[in-house]
Amino acid sequence: MRLVYGIFFLVVWLDGVASFYYFGTTFRDGSAVPTPAQTEPLWNHGKVVYVTPPQKRLVDTLQTGMAVGIPSALLLGAILHFIVGIKLIPNTPTLEEWRHRREQGRG
Repeated sequence: MRLVYGIFFLVVWLDGVASFYYFGTTFRDGSAVPTPAQTEPLWNHGKVVYVTPPQKRLVDTLQTGMAVGIPSALLLGAILHFIVGIKLIPNTPTLEEWRHRREQGRG
């Protein structure tokens, strides 16, 4: 299960890297005014350039993947580590280990 989570996390990370890279290059190569081919607006800090519809769709898809993937990876990691008990974070107790230590302290 750790391997599956690691692969999922890697895919989300690669999507984030690709998203930032592709957004930057697409924005840099965009047109300041709409053209017959470049009709889709792409905004960055109040500045707009126009890109082709396929470029805009890819930027939107990568950004959506990042917006959904990052919180999902964090939540899934926390659930796997603390609730399911699969050690993902070294030197951090799972919920079961924490309960066991707490019970040992009372006795």
